[in-house]
Amino acid sequence: APDGAEPPDWPIVDGQMDLEATPPENTLTIARPADPFRLFVVEEFPAPPVAVFSDDFEGGQGDWTM
Repeated sequence: APDGAEPPDWPIVDGQMDLEATPPENTLTIARPADPFRLFVVEEFPAPPVAVFSDDFEGGQGDWTM
């Protein structure tokens, strides 16, 4: 761990964050670190839902009825 820091405070490796999933297997290749002992943290988050319909109502009433 970098200077005894907790995993959430570890630096991001080469800006590798918010990577898009590539099912069925995700792979990231990085250069071997200079120090002989290095730990990494991998976090997984569910994908955001796909919007089926959205409207910001900025274009007027449109086809909506009141």
